[in-house]
Amino acid sequence: SRITEKLFGGLSQKTMFCSNENCNMSQQLQVEVLGEIIPVEFTGYTLESCIEQFFNPEEIERTCEHCGSQRSTQATTFVQEPETLIIQLNRFRYSQAENRVIKIHEPLIFPNDIQLPSGSSYKMVATINHNGELADSGHYTCLLMDKATGTYSLIDDTSVSPSVTIDEDLSQQVYLLIYAK
Repeated sequence: SRITEKLFGGLSQKTMFCSNENCNMSQQLQVEVLGEIIPVEFTGYTLESCIEQFFNPEEIERTCEHCGSQRSTQATTFVQEPETLIIQLNRFRYSQAENRVIKIHEPLIFPNDIQLPSGSSYKMVATINHNGELADSGHYTCLLMDKATGTYSLIDDTSVSPSVTIDEDLSQQVYLLIYAK
């Protein structure tokens, strides 16, 4: 629908660069509509490091049509940024040793305001949190910011706790972060 496109719509584009320093060949790949949720790997202990990893160029094996080099670099950029940015932290990984999906319990430092590599700024409006030891069970809560006071309320199934402080326990539970322009 049009409202979904307005709130969550954005466009991303991948650019392919030849890794041969003498080639200087680049190719813009197809522009893609962003999903409502942008998945990022849980890297480091800050949201900034996770976002940086998402936008960092990655080396891939691909033959350059211009020089025949076997290596290229691929980078993602936003062509059009969404009004509402929802970031999903990949807090779950498959463990071959345990033969199951495990949850990453590391705390995450996330600011009230973030700036994307393009320079656009966003303010946090909410988080969705997963409380539980295992990936396949647990309880979800929501942290909602009151714009008027700048404080957070923790929303659970049947209760609202106003003026919540984000402590290490809560920073280990954050699963989705919701930011708005």
